[in-house]
Amino acid sequence: MKWLLTAWQLVRDIGLTSLGGWLLVSQSQSPHPDNTTQWIAYGLLLPAAGSHVAALLSSIIGSGQLPSSGPSSPSSPESHGGTRDAGA
Repeated sequence: MKWLLTAWQLVRDIGLTSLGGWLLVSQSQSPHPDNTTQWIAYGLLLPAAGSHVAALLSSIIGSGQLPSSGPSSPSSPESHGGTRDAGA
């Protein structure tokens, strides 16, 4: 049954995503784009995007570390504009 899972992943990641992307590009270049076709294209793109987001979230949650914009350190008076002790 592993081959079935691999086949589905190939169809989802290559086939459906390519078809959805092609539909979006063709509709964006159309003089009269069809909203229904655009929503179908988004629907074809969602399974691959959802699986990638799930993999990213599980790797972040699994490691126990959330991405941060800077070093996380305890709050200190210096970081809030306080004055440092001159003798230290």
